[in-house]
Amino acid sequence: MLTSPRRLDLTAFLPAFKAAQDEHRPGMVVIGDPEAQERALRDICSASSLQLGVSTVLVDPQGRVGGRGRVPDKSVGGAAWVPVRDLRELPDICEALLLHARPRVLVTALDTLADAGRLLRSVGSTMLVAAVPVRDLESPPQELVELATSLPLAAAVAQDGKLDPLPDLRRALAKAVRR
Repeated sequence: MLTSPRRLDLTAFLPAFKAAQDEHRPGMVVIGDPEAQERALRDICSASSLQLGVSTVLVDPQGRVGGRGRVPDKSVGGAAWVPVRDLRELPDICEALLLHARPRVLVTALDTLADAGRLLRSVGSTMLVAAVPVRDLESPPQELVELATSLPLAAAVAQDGKLDPLPDLRRALAKAVRR
């Protein structure tokens, strides 16, 4: 079983997440250290599936987010759990789910921004929520800047026990550069 000492405070996040869905944004990237990102993904799955009642799928790389057994951890709420053992298969499995299952929200952790870009361009009506290898916006990778410029993305920053929404990633990056 996963040990999540406490849930993140989603008070500010949930309205922004719902608004991003209503605006049909293709995706939301979760930024922060890996442990905080994993907790954020669990909490997003739970809130999306149980509180918002939205069809949610968690594509779980090597059981990092939803559990390592045959049954998902209860912390992911009512989200469908798809464990993936081989990380090389993760983007292909996500694409297959986007094409055939068409959940309203697909949640996963990706190892590269290139994978995020590939999936974001094929989401259709599904919102992709992906933890990406970015810890903060102080010095964002160029790939993230290019993604945010080409697609209307939202973001969330997992830090200090809460999940802070950034409704427009492009604006947040421009603001971070000006500092």
